[in-house]
Amino acid sequence: MNGQRFFRYNGPPVLTRGEYGVAVVGGHTTEDNPELISVFDPDFGDQGWISVVAGQAGDWEEITEEEHALL
Repeated sequence: MNGQRFFRYNGPPVLTRGEYGVAVVGGHTTEDNPELISVFDPDFGDQGWISVVAGQAGDWEEITEEEHALL
């Protein structure tokens, strides 16, 4: 994807769906919403999580696509 950005989550453990779901380890932006970090849930696809600005100030670190693929 052109212009897509990738992030690693470095905060406390969190799941995509409350008490169950997928552990959040990384995120990415999408073409249709480049200002929102999304996380991927295999049952529901991309889930919007946090704004890029808030994410960069918090528990998210921008990384390369290659690093993201290893998460």
